[in-house]
This record gives sequence, C-alpha cells and structure tokens, in this order.
Amino acid sequence: MTQSASAAAGTLIINGNTFQNPTGCNVSDTPGDPDGLVSNGIDHLAFVYSDPFCEEFVGTAMQLSIVVVPHAWSVAYY
Repeated sequence: MTQSASAAAGTLIINGNTFQNPTGCNVSDTPGDPDGLVSNGIDHLAFVYSDPFCEEFVGTAMQLSIVVVPHAWSVAYY
C-alpha cells in the first residue's frame, strides 16, 4: 500500500495525541492551555495553531524538535 503524496513521513505528537504519517490539519483532543507541547518527528516544518481548524497561527516546530507553544491545539505542515 502506498502513501498519499501529501502525507508527511514520521510521527507528530501534540498535547499527547499521536499522528503517524499525518496529513492535513491534525487536532489534539485537548487544547494546550496555557501551553501545548509539540513533538515534530516528521520530515517537514510543523505549523502550530491555537484553534481546531489550523487558522490561528501561534508558532513553528522545526523538524525533529520538541517545543512548547502557547495555546497549541492543532498542527499542519506545508
């Protein structure tokens, strides 16, 4: 089985929720309030948002990094 061309390779964790080979907007079950923890183990930059729709940008997680981001709730990559 092949992966979609838009899937990232690796594991993304936001506020304890794990996404393997994530695609699109990835939403945590709980918002990071006041701070969220993002572990970016994918092969792209991860853009962190403070809403469940990946619209209100609050920070970036570099590849292979773990960062604390205020109000982190969802993550997407481009």
